[in-house]
Amino acid sequence: MKEADDDYLEALQDAIDKQRNLRDLENSYEDVAKQERKLSLMERDTSGARRTEVLEAQEELEESRQDLLDEAVDAILDNMEEQNNDLSEMRDIELEIK
Repeated sequence: MKEADDDYLEALQDAIDKQRNLRDLENSYEDVAKQERKLSLMERDTSGARRTEVLEAQEELEESRQDLLDEAVDAILDNMEEQNNDLSEMRDIELEIK
């Protein structure tokens, strides 16, 4: 019974963690969209007075996009690892049954 309770709590914690990660990812996408809008407005200034700011904003935006890509790759790898662990557990259970 304790093992079932532990499994339930672990699954619940995993679900909560995934929900938080999705929320953080959504916030990151919103931040990138805001940076893109800000950069777009700054680039409309044709006087060149804000050229340094535009270059900094472009660099910041590129870093944010790279961070999002890194997060996506990490999420894919984590998902693959989780699936591999689940398959391993299923094989172990199958061997115990036989």
